[in-house]
Amino acid sequence: MDSASIVLFIKHQLGHPKILLEVDDTIIQSFINQSVVKIAPHYTRTSLLELPVVENKYVNLTGTGVLDVTRVFEKPMSGFLSEPVTFGFPVYLPIKDEFSLTDYAIRAYRRAELESLMVKSFRIVGTNLLLDNYYGTSVVIECMKTITSLSDMASDETAISWVTSYALALTKIAIGLIRRKFTPSNAPYQMDGDALVNEGTTEKQTLEEQLTQGAAGFFMVLR
Repeated sequence: MDSASIVLFIKHQLGHPKILLEVDDTIIQSFINQSVVKIAPHYTRTSLLELPVVENKYVNLTGTGVLDVTRVFEKPMSGFLSEPVTFGFPVYLPIKDEFSLTDYAIRAYRRAELESLMVKSFRIVGTNLLLDNYYGTSVVIECMKTITSLSDMASDETAISWVTSYALALTKIAIGLIRRKFTPSNAPYQMDGDALVNEGTTEKQTLEEQLTQGAAGFFMVLR
């Protein structure tokens, strides 16, 4: 789900288009951004990045958002597996260029070949990932990354759900604060400002407790 979809979802949850909302899409988007900032310190994300190797010696991690490197792999070549996979008959399976390490990791018959691609000796010194006895021009690293935007969460439904719920709570509070300033006289309805503020505040506190208590379910996910 992208930002535009979350904005639309929040508006629908609050009765739009039948009910006029006192905040526009820009305000709701700002609440989504605030929600991403809120979850970032509590969010653990494992990613795969392909990076160039400088002088066959090191990888410059500057600007990548990498916090730590767990494993380093030689970039898989396109083509076919050197050994056939047997399903009652031999089959030579193709290796895809893009995101092939994920393809390796989720298929049991490719895990042995994945191990053969692993760079055994590496270490981080400053902003450089130093490689020992490596002669390739690029590597794929499995790393811990910081997040700065909703797109960094990729398809992590748990994290995106938290961001959506938190942004909705902030929107309820904002609309409620506006509505409770107005008390129409002799109107056939009542403004729900106080109810929205209370509801949004309660939801906001619950979501924040999930982060601090680790109950939101943010696990390391291999992209």
